[in-house]
Amino acid sequence: MSKLNRNQVEEILRRVKNNERLTYLAKEFGVTKQLIHQIVHRKIWLAIDCDDIGAISKKGFNCPTAKLNEEQVLEIKKMFIERKTIREIQKLYNVSYSCLVHIAKGYTWKHVGDKIKDIEHGITPRGEKHHNAKLTEANVKDIREKFKNGVSKSSLAREFKVSCTSINRICDNKTWKDVK
Repeated sequence: MSKLNRNQVEEILRRVKNNERLTYLAKEFGVTKQLIHQIVHRKIWLAIDCDDIGAISKKGFNCPTAKLNEEQVLEIKKMFIERKTIREIQKLYNVSYSCLVHIAKGYTWKHVGDKIKDIEHGITPRGEKHHNAKLTEANVKDIREKFKNGVSKSSLAREFKVSCTSINRICDNKTWKDVK
């Protein structure tokens, strides 16, 4: 692994500005893609003045590290509206769970969000579609029915292998509100 000098770092920054991919630059300069990424995102080599090179921070697909394009992000946002789970979407696009969460919450790809109105509301999967769900709608109905018939909350918690707090919140209709 070779070390980079100032001229090479400036060259890398210029070429990234011209949309050259990090993978190609890493191979050419004999360094890792992660090192190029750190240079581009100003984690290292901060002493280099970028004014001569110009701004290199890019949005969306123009960012050299992007795995998705705007069309794919729009499709992903539509899938969130259709209540697809993050795991389902992850299998289709081969991106990380956190990448999809960031898209869903509007942390990334914000500039694409104005193409679909109000997608920020209702994106998080609810109920049994949530990736951490331990209960189904049928379980929740069963819990509420048994509680009405006098079964204790602690025994329901043991039976369904969830916490007493979860059972309390279900019985008090604070969670699973859409299940009647």
